[in-house]
Amino acid sequence: AKTDLVSLMVGEFPELQGIMGSYYAKAQGESSVIADSILGHYLPRFSGDELPSSMTACAVAIADRIDTLVGLFGIGQPPTGSKDPFALRRQSLAVVRICIEAPIDLDLMALLQASARLHTAECETAPVMAYILDRFENLLTERGAKWDSIRAIRARPSGIHNLWTALQDIKSLDRFRETDASALVITAQKRVQNIIDKAEPSATGTINPAHFNVPVEAQLINCITSIEAVRTESIDLRLANVANSAETIDSYFKEVMVMDENLAIRENRLNTLSHLNQVLTDIAAFNLLQ
Repeated sequence: AKTDLVSLMVGEFPELQGIMGSYYAKAQGESSVIADSILGHYLPRFSGDELPSSMTACAVAIADRIDTLVGLFGIGQPPTGSKDPFALRRQSLAVVRICIEAPIDLDLMALLQASARLHTAECETAPVMAYILDRFENLLTERGAKWDSIRAIRARPSGIHNLWTALQDIKSLDRFRETDASALVITAQKRVQNIIDKAEPSATGTINPAHFNVPVEAQLINCITSIEAVRTESIDLRLANVANSAETIDSYFKEVMVMDENLAIRENRLNTLSHLNQVLTDIAAFNLLQ
């Protein structure tokens, strides 16, 4: 894809990079797919530019940019402040646009790790992924997405590895926020997080039904179980289960004194809330929503 860069033609006219490569490839009998990918993998060249026209060209375009990002981060040359001598912002934005607009269902973290293994220098992939996600967040915000929905999905323990699926999750979360149940869930998780932060649950994390003395305690466990049961399903189904549990979660805080004087009861309730917090945060960090 880069062989035309050493040609006299591109040396004289740099703007012909890729264009001449595609001509040379066709002249040497390469398929139109290869020739078009040599041309298309330079796209998009700037904000708003067209994307590569084929999946092959998109794959080469992403691979080329990922190699550049991993390599330069690996030798300690990430962008700093207003300085970006290697145009890494543009490179990462191109990756984001191709992934969400082509679209491509791609595990970017796995690709970054594969790229890092090909470099002789030790390359940390987490900073590169974080940098790409910052561009992803900025682009979606510019396009009108709710910034806190983006942060809520990004803050999941699993993080974001696939930009296309993350975008769908953000859209699903925005739809959930239009429901009456969302306000109850958001308020509840904020309360849960505050309680857990101030009073750590017991080290065992065990929930003992023998310590339940209010009916809603068992009802909340049933809700948690139903949410967990669909953890591998679509986010829409998972959010639907959360919505169905919203009234019970709200009732729990109205009927239960979490910080009970009895240590066993108190720890049991803290463990319940810790479990609830985990299953909710696996879907989205609702406590970050405004």
